[in-house]
Amino acid sequence: MRHITKYNQIATKVWYHNLAHASGNNTKKDEIGFLDYQVLQWYQQLPESLQFHSRDLARENEIASKGRRRLRLLMHLRKNQARISIYRPILHSATSIMDNRHYAQNVIEVAKDTINTLTGVNQISDIYRTQQILYNYFLVQALAVLFLSVAHAPAVFCNQTRQEFYAAIELVKGFSTKSHVSKRLWRTIRGLKEMGDKIGLLARGPNGINEQEQDPHSDAAVAMAGLAGHKVDYSSYGTQRPNGVEELGVSPDDALQITDELSSLFELAGGYGAPAGTTPAPEGYQSFIGPNGDVCSLGAGFTAFSNEPEVSRIINELF
Repeated sequence: MRHITKYNQIATKVWYHNLAHASGNNTKKDEIGFLDYQVLQWYQQLPESLQFHSRDLARENEIASKGRRRLRLLMHLRKNQARISIYRPILHSATSIMDNRHYAQNVIEVAKDTINTLTGVNQISDIYRTQQILYNYFLVQALAVLFLSVAHAPAVFCNQTRQEFYAAIELVKGFSTKSHVSKRLWRTIRGLKEMGDKIGLLARGPNGINEQEQDPHSDAAVAMAGLAGHKVDYSSYGTQRPNGVEELGVSPDDALQITDELSSLFELAGGYGAPAGTTPAPEGYQSFIGPNGDVCSLGAGFTAFSNEPEVSRIINELF
């Protein structure tokens, strides 16, 4: 019980920390570091029986009690959640990221650990699959961190977050579209695309031309033309734009539609398009990877969201 009380005390401090940041009071770096230190100390002071070993998942399966394994995983994810909450405001702008590169890298590593942990657990047991409602909250927060980082600093974070981003949306494929987490995620996707309409984002293909000039049957064109800068009414799914691309509805058809939209937004945030000679990204997703594995910059220097503060407000609804 005292461990829960201690965690709640730290979580309250983190809440006030974020509240102060939201009101325009920039928290000092040493205060951020001290909050993180308190979270780590809390976790290290837990009994060994409650500490999860993310780098040795086989060891977790040796624990006979599934209830104990679930509790250990939950403690680990709550530790990561608290750390994400501490550092997340740093990702709200490119300037903040550049001024706090070390802390920005910290929160990226924590988010990646959450995704890798849930992916690993899903591979060796049914703990994740049987309690998705509980664990998907942590998954979506980590996914949101990766998207924020790429949206505001694509050249820094695109390549190093790509593997975990696509691992996360593989798990999203198992979401129920009726779940609370799915509905929040879909609202965020629609919000980002609606913002794209307002600011006139123009999806460019590998040759620098507008998507409307490309083959309308191209998967990549279809995936990205939803951000082509036209006014959109999202009231119903299946309505056709003049260019033949379906608009997003209030609810997704299925989890696959959610993952398709997420992958498209990630690629747009990272810098859509690449020079000739590109090769496909993970199978089943619309994206481009250059000959050297770099997908984060266009010849024209185009990045979709890097100067848009509205992105942080929309993404924050996932936390």
